[in-house]
This record gives sequence, C-alpha cells and structure tokens, in this order.
Amino acid sequence: MRKKSIIILSLIVFSILGFGVNLNELETYIKTQQGLLAKQKSNMFVRMRKFNLPPRVQKAFEDVQRELFTFHRESIAASKANVRQTYQETPLAIGYGQTISSPNMVAIMTKMAIPDPNDVVLEIGTGSGYQGAILSKLCKKVYTIEIVKPLSQSTEGVFKRYNYTNIVSKAADGYFGWKEHGPFDKILVTCATNHIPPALIQQLKRGGIMLVPVGHPYKTQQLIEVTKLADGKIKTRRLMHVRFVPMTGRAMQGAR
Repeated sequence: MRKKSIIILSLIVFSILGFGVNLNELETYIKTQQGLLAKQKSNMFVRMRKFNLPPRVQKAFEDVQRELFTFHRESIAASKANVRQTYQETPLAIGYGQTISSPNMVAIMTKMAIPDPNDVVLEIGTGSGYQGAILSKLCKKVYTIEIVKPLSQSTEGVFKRYNYTNIVSKAADGYFGWKEHGPFDKILVTCATNHIPPALIQQLKRGGIMLVPVGHPYKTQQLIEVTKLADGKIKTRRLMHVRFVPMTGRAMQGAR
C-alpha cells in the first residue's frame, strides 16, 4: 500500500514538474507576459510572410502556443527568460544540451514536409515538442523519438498536459526509427547526422518525403529532401544550409 502511494505521489509530482521546473509557476508567469507575447507573435507572422505558408499551416502556428514548449527543463530562471524571447527569431536552450528551433526554421521544415491530414509522421528528435505539436495539427498521427530520456519524459508530460492526443512519444535512439508504426508518409529529422540512417529510408512509405540535415554535427549542414518513388527508388535533393544539434547514439559511430 505504501509503495502504491509513493507511485501515485510520484505521478502527481511529475505532472507539475518539468524536471526542476514547476509548470504551474511557469504558467502563472506566462499570464503576466501576455502583452509581450502577443506583440512578438504578431511580429513572427510578419516575418513568416516571405514563406507564403498554406492557410492550414498558418493556422497551426496560430493555434499552438510556443511559450508552453520553450521552458528550460532544468531552470525556472532560464525558463522565464525563454518565455520573454518565445517568438523571437532565435533558437533557445531547453536543457540537456538541446534547443528549440527558431520559429522560421520550424515553419520551413513544416512547409517543406507538405503535411496532409491523413499523414502518419515520424519525427526524430522530439526536443521541446514544438515541432511535433505543429505537425499534430496538420496530420493524422505523429510518432516522435527523443534519445535524451529525461527530456523525452518531460516533453511527453507537456503533450499530455495540453491534450496533444495524436502524438505518441518514446525515449530511444532515433537512428533506428520506429519500425512497428511504419511505413511513414513523412519523416522529419531535427538533428544533424553525417549520413542518412538506412532504417529511416526503409521506413519511408513509397511516395513519402523525408527531411534530414546531413553534414558535420557541429558545423553548417545541408537540409536534404529524400523522396521514395513509386518504384521504391530514392531521389535526394539539397534544399538549404541549416544548423541543428547533432544526432547522438548510433549515428555518432558512423556508417557501417
């Protein structure tokens, strides 16, 4: 009975904590910053005009509150600082050596993925959860993998807290994908690798698209579009220079 009580108490504590950050306290702080956030969000949409986002993608960015995902998992002070910069065009540290991508980068990745309402999408690199939340507004189902276990657990708690019910997450090495839920219509890789993981190519549906940053993990990379044609052949196209945090785990060992 005592053990059961401890488990229940742990779940309650987890529901209000972001591993050192009290989300109730952070939500209260966010309420005090609504004027600033509204102005920043308006400016974000002005910057995004150049991308000519489809209306449904634009609406996803309107609906998802980025400020709920920017918090630093290890520091309430850093979390509050992030809130004040939520919609500025800059990546923000969220703890465990990870970042939330800038709004423009998330917009570019989302538009290039050409999300469809019936798509089942795999995201490699859950991170803050913001990209997954945007995708969840545009697709049928999002499966997302994060290799940093405490970050994965924290972000899973955020998904549950804010009712993102069509997102399924797990802590694992994204290099190997999530075979049991594939093949996927779209795969978005939000961490840099020096080669495209073979398992991800295998798990991409025919006619599907994968976006993956390829190059040196600590330098500028190329965002590569991988398309699997109807006959199963692979077509790649370089899209733009980007800079993402590295894919760790198996990817760091190089291709075999």
